[in-house]
Amino acid sequence: MPGWSYLKKIKGYKIYKNDYYIPMGFMYDTYLTMFELLDIEDYYKADTFLKAMMLSGTDALKYSKITGYSKKDVETLRHDYKAKQKDKKFKSKADSFVYGKYNYFDDCEKLRKNSCYEFKYNNEGFTAKINNKGEDNLLFFSVPYDEGWNAYVNGKETEIVRANAGFMAVKVDGHKKSSIIFKYIPPGFHTGIIITAVCGIIFFMYIAVLFFLKRRRYKK
Repeated sequence: MPGWSYLKKIKGYKIYKNDYYIPMGFMYDTYLTMFELLDIEDYYKADTFLKAMMLSGTDALKYSKITGYSKKDVETLRHDYKAKQKDKKFKSKADSFVYGKYNYFDDCEKLRKNSCYEFKYNNEGFTAKINNKGEDNLLFFSVPYDEGWNAYVNGKETEIVRANAGFMAVKVDGHKKSSIIFKYIPPGFHTGIIITAVCGIIFFMYIAVLFFLKRRRYKK
């Protein structure tokens, strides 16, 4: 299997190592919008996620200093999308992408060089550390996006960007080491605690009233 090294055989099973494994948490140097992803052939879509981070048009514009997209670019992309392949005006960076086995290896190596040097799971979520030697960038985690996540970069709460359709990314400063914390609280958790507490109080009040009435009848 290309990209895999044979290690050993255990109880009839052959064990291989992925030589191009990418650690959790890495940064891209190229960005595309979801509009552009629609124009890429399905056969190449998976490999495209190794070449560029996919963002919504809104987020691509919001982080324009990182992505390079202008308001005009996003408006043109939206026009092209509504035109349904007709009268396309935006020239995408994806048009110059080259796919193949060795390009896949190169893409994996590039992402691995720009990845976190530490990543740990815990009971609340996960933590990570990265040394960003370049400019400000978005740090991507292949962890499913959910409203229950909260992210903190160097102790400050940070917006979570929905990236690559259903995963997460956060902004990290350039030329700086950053510590990232992700904490997960199920949506409605705090509301559930409040409802449970109120119901508990009402229940004990109900028991107290029954006890009082029963005692009163006993005295009579």
